[in-house]
Amino acid sequence: MVTWQTALVIVLAVVAGALLPVLVQLSLTLRTSRTVLEGTSARLDRALDAVSAAAELLDRVATGLERTVEQVRQSVRIASAVGAAVAPSVAAAVKAWRAGAEGREGPLPQGNGAVPGEGNGKEESP
Repeated sequence: MVTWQTALVIVLAVVAGALLPVLVQLSLTLRTSRTVLEGTSARLDRALDAVSAAAELLDRVATGLERTVEQVRQSVRIASAVGAAVAPSVAAAVKAWRAGAEGREGPLPQGNGAVPGEGNGKEESP
C-alpha cells in the first residue's frame, strides 16, 4: 500500500470510530423522544377534550346569562312603567290627604253632626 492510502484508511477508521458512538446515541435519543412525544400527545388530547368541554359549558352559561340579563331588562322596563303610572296617583293622594288633614280642626262630623265616641245624653230607641 502506498502511504497516502494508509493515511486514508487510518483517517477513515478514526472518523468511523468517532461516528459510531454518536450515531448510536442519536438513535437512542430519537427513540426516547418518540416515546415522550407519544405520551405527551395522549395527554394533550385529553387536555384538549377537557378544554373543549369547558368551553362548551361556558358557552351555555353565557347564553343563559344573556337570557337572564334580557329578562331583568324587561322587568326593569315594566317596573319603571308601572312606577311612572302609579307615582302621580300616589303623590296626588298624599297631597289630598295632607290638605284634608290641615283643613279640619277635629274629627270629621257624622251624617247627623254628632262627634264619634261622644254621646248627647239621649239614647235612641229602635
